[in-house]
Amino acid sequence: MKKYFGQILSSILLGTSVLLALSFWLNINFGFNLFYAQHWNELAQLQASHEHINNVFYVSIGIAILVFIVGLCMILKPHNNGITSKNINVPQPKPETNAIIETNVEHPQQATTINTITLSSPPKLNLPKNTAKLASQRFAELATQQNYDSLLPEIFTNAGYVIKQNITVNGFTTNLFAIGTGELVWFGAIDCDLDKFKNAVNRLNSIFTETLEDVSINISAFVLDTKGRYNTDNDTLIFHTTDELKEFIASHPNPQLSDLERENFDAYSNYIDTVIQYAKNA
Repeated sequence: MKKYFGQILSSILLGTSVLLALSFWLNINFGFNLFYAQHWNELAQLQASHEHINNVFYVSIGIAILVFIVGLCMILKPHNNGITSKNINVPQPKPETNAIIETNVEHPQQATTINTITLSSPPKLNLPKNTAKLASQRFAELATQQNYDSLLPEIFTNAGYVIKQNITVNGFTTNLFAIGTGELVWFGAIDCDLDKFKNAVNRLNSIFTETLEDVSINISAFVLDTKGRYNTDNDTLIFHTTDELKEFIASHPNPQLSDLERENFDAYSNYIDTVIQYAKNA
């Protein structure tokens, strides 16, 4: 019983160590937190939208699983130090009448021979030679993405707009979702597919129409296209740098609310919160 208890504890320790090491590796190289549900949701959305995901990410998870399986086999495999009844050569004493048989272990020529068991290491994975370069590039992209996610709310807050929780519509999640006076909604994303973006905007407009009959919500949609994929669009504002976006928003600030308008704006803000939850569950 003590043996099995030790194996269970060793297995738990191995699994915890592998999980923490994998979490540290993915967080450092890809900005991915294994214990953060939002990152798993974003990964699922990228996979569903057939966006390119660095193969090193999957290779890292595969190596961690392989290490865990090999370690688990070593823990659970019976250890008998290679000694079996078949591979021990014990010299047979000659029987003598009325004599006590003793085993002499002092002479080297009578020593027992023991066959040793050798464990072969698992085959090496053929990783691409530029793995480190790809990982560093991906880390830089994630760091830049996180910088944009913090910079965009700052730009709109400085212009007087109210930042809301990012909304997910038709599987598309915004990078900036804000509201302003005059029933205005800012719907923004970074380096996205323009067709998917516009489909999400159309769906959001349909939700507004379905849930609010007498009031028209004005959607201002923009894309921060840092890769230069798009130039202009009739329905969407296209910016290529944060400076362009900052200059435009600064020139179109949110008007100040009067005391009489504050109550209506609070009701509008509560309605937008309801729409965010409705779109998430739709």
